[in-house]
Amino acid sequence: MTLRLALAIISVAAIYFSANANAATIIDFSAYPENTAITDQFADQGVTFRGLEEGVQVANVTANFPSTTGDTFLSNCYPTRCDQRADVVEVSFTFPASNVSFGLDSEGSSEITFNAYDSSNNLLETFSAASDGGIVAFTAGGISRIDMLQPSDSWGWGFANLTFDSSAQLEPVPTMSAYGLMALILSIMLIMGSRMRASVKRD
Repeated sequence: MTLRLALAIISVAAIYFSANANAATIIDFSAYPENTAITDQFADQGVTFRGLEEGVQVANVTANFPSTTGDTFLSNCYPTRCDQRADVVEVSFTFPASNVSFGLDSEGSSEITFNAYDSSNNLLETFSAASDGGIVAFTAGGISRIDMLQPSDSWGWGFANLTFDSSAQLEPVPTMSAYGLMALILSIMLIMGSRMRASVKRD
């Protein structure tokens, strides 16, 4: 019975830490009103954003496109929607990312081109897509940067609900609840060990 209890405790702990290590990151822009410049607001979640217009850095803004389901999108527009449009929207990950996906509104039939690179600037994946709020997903892993290219200078578009798994999540920093669970497991193991030693002495 003692061995079964120990195995049960270990199994629960393994499931707990596995669930925390594999949780996907979801970047939701809905907390920011339209025309908010998005740059490093999500840096603590492992991702930053910037726009490039003729090679010059600009700050892209949030937009609520009427053709979508109500999501707040990060657009290629700056400094307001849609005064001017950046050639490139750059998404940079602090740690290599996999299972990257997002909702896309290309505001029409013209396709947006997506190029994914690793930390050495090697092209991992490229494709073009057009969508009215549908999901776009990458199959490549180890992505450090995604360049999103507008189809023409006059074309506005945006993306929402960026989702990804980060390699950093494979080595999660224990939270207070995790420390509490570890302390509980250790206490139970010590009690079990003490009882087993007492039982051996009685025998």
